[in-house]
Order: sequence, then C-alpha cells, then structure tokens
Amino acid sequence: LQQLLNSSLSQVNSLSNEIHHLSSYLSRNMRQYQDLKVEYKGLLF
Repeated sequence: LQQLLNSSLSQVNSLSNEIHHLSSYLSRNMRQYQDLKVEYKGLLF
C-alpha cells in the first residue's frame, strides 16, 4: 500500500509540475499577445 501511495504521489507531483510549466508558458504567451495587440493598435491609429 505504501508503495502504491508513493507512486501515485510522485505522479501527482509530476502532473502539478507540468501544469505549473504550462500555466507559466501560457501567461508568457498571453503577455506577448497583449504586447503584439498594443503594437498593432499603434500601427492602426
């Protein structure tokens, strides 16, 4: 049972790590997207 708990815990840990990486990646991309939108608007007006 302990072995099972340990393996599922490590799976949860790696999953949360992946989610963390994904969310930081997404927020970085959103910032770049906002910057692009601002530049685009600057070109337009």
